Amino acid sequence: MENNKSRFWKGVLVGSLITAFAGLIIVGMSAGIFLIGQTVIDNQIQTQRASGSVNSNQSKDGLEVDRISAKMKQIQQMIHQYYLFDEDTKQVEDGIYMGLMYGLNDPYSVYYI
Repeated sequence: MENNKSRFWKGVLVGSLITAFAGLIIVGMSAGIFLIGQTVIDNQIQTQRASGSVNSNQSKDGLEVDRISAKMKQIQQMIHQYYLFDEDTKQVEDGIYMGLMYGLNDPYSVYYI
């Protein structure tokens, strides 16, 4: 009976050590992949800046703010010209924000009014 208890606790100890070791390997590999990816992205941004391919009106995440503003103005002009009803500016603004969140294609990103 004593021998079985001893074997059981040795098995528990070995299982725990193997699990901890596997966890450390997974965490280490994940951290390495993250750091390598971050370095690659930083190098790409620096290369783009050095070559002048990043517009001054471009935000850090790659959105061209001037192009988006121009398109929004064009849409707003069409609404004023062809839309039959008075627009609720608060509702339109909330719709813009909701559309921005919807464009992320993430079911957990939601704009709450």
